[in-house]
Amino acid sequence: ATWTFRRGVAEASISLGGRVRLSTTVGVRECVLAGLGLAIASEWMFAPELKAKTVKAVLTDWSLPPVEAWAIFPAGRQTSAKTRTFASFIESQMLNRDRFQQQMGAGN
Repeated sequence: ATWTFRRGVAEASISLGGRVRLSTTVGVRECVLAGLGLAIASEWMFAPELKAKTVKAVLTDWSLPPVEAWAIFPAGRQTSAKTRTFASFIESQMLNRDRFQQQMGAGN
C-alpha cells in the first residue's frame, strides 16, 4: 500500500510493507488500540480515545488527498424528506471539521 500526504505544495508518498492490512473500521480500531501500528482513519472513528488521549493523532500538519463522497438517489422516484435530511446532515458534518476538532479539544 502507498500513502500520500500533502503539506502546502509538498507531497510525500510512503510505501508500506506491514504484515496487517485492514479495510474494516472495527479491525482498524482494534489494531490501533492494541498498539499494532498507525492507521489512516477519520477522526470520528477514534473520537473518545483522542479526547481521552489514549490515541494520538500524528502528522497533523500534513493532509490526505481529498476524497469525494456522493449521495445517490433512485431515478424516477421522489426522494423522501428523511433521505434528503440525512444527506444534508452528513454533508454539513463533513464540511464542519473545525467544530469536530473543537469538540475533541484539539490544541489542548
